[in-house]
Amino acid sequence: MTPKASFDFWINEDATIASISTVFIVPCNQDMRFIIQFVKTGTNGDPRVYLEESIDGTVWTSMVNPTNCESYFDINQSPQAIKDNYFMGYQMRLRLDPNGNTTGTLSAKMGYKTRI
Repeated sequence: MTPKASFDFWINEDATIASISTVFIVPCNQDMRFIIQFVKTGTNGDPRVYLEESIDGTVWTSMVNPTNCESYFDINQSPQAIKDNYFMGYQMRLRLDPNGNTTGTLSAKMGYKTRI
């Protein structure tokens, strides 16, 4: 059986200030597949998101964007998705950099499934 669920990182987060999302803790430290969907509303630029993982909740490292080999994802479409990165950490969070954006909001929701 494969449990499926969703998790809200941000709901209408102010896209004009730097912020860190709620931390997602992987259930039972299982392997996980995921998709994170972003929706931006009323922005005048492209906020930048860092997808970070941790094994202990104190040291956080950014996951690499396979499209450009950078440690961030420019949210330049709406909706936009990040999916199926090889996830090794026990915890996950998002970090928002306005990247020159001065208006609007950003929402991010993850759908995931784990193996038991």
